[in-house]
Amino acid sequence: MGKKVISVITLIFLFFMVSLLISSSKGKMGYSKRGCICHGKFDRGSAEIKLLTSPDIFKEGFIPDSTYKITCSLMGNKKMRAGGFNLQVSHGKLVKSDRSTITTGSEATHSNNQKKQWVLNWIAPEGKIDTVKFCFTGCLVNQDYGRTGDEPTKPQSLITQR
Repeated sequence: MGKKVISVITLIFLFFMVSLLISSSKGKMGYSKRGCICHGKFDRGSAEIKLLTSPDIFKEGFIPDSTYKITCSLMGNKKMRAGGFNLQVSHGKLVKSDRSTITTGSEATHSNNQKKQWVLNWIAPEGKIDTVKFCFTGCLVNQDYGRTGDEPTKPQSLITQR
């Protein structure tokens, strides 16, 4: 009887650890083009992700080697008070503006899942680059660190030109 209890506890522990490894409150890189697949299917819920820049580089274009403020926002189910995002740029550099984001040059994600909006900076590329593609995705989460009940957004992309 003792071995069965230990086996059940071990299985529960392993399931919990797998859930934590699959979904990360500290964000993961590499999901901007395929989406937050750790959290289920894209057609679940009403989550949307918006990428805004100041000034609006998607309407006005960018100036090489200039810095632009980027705001990444999740909207949808009001009950979901937290979420995450992943953003990747084809050229230029993403720079965090506070401790709520993690950046690795051309990619950014959230450093915790306690927010639904993040602000960072993009430094436009120097030289002869004329077109930059921004790929991004996000997910509203219920904060149970599991795979059910979350609302991932479909991956999106926007293009800006010099």
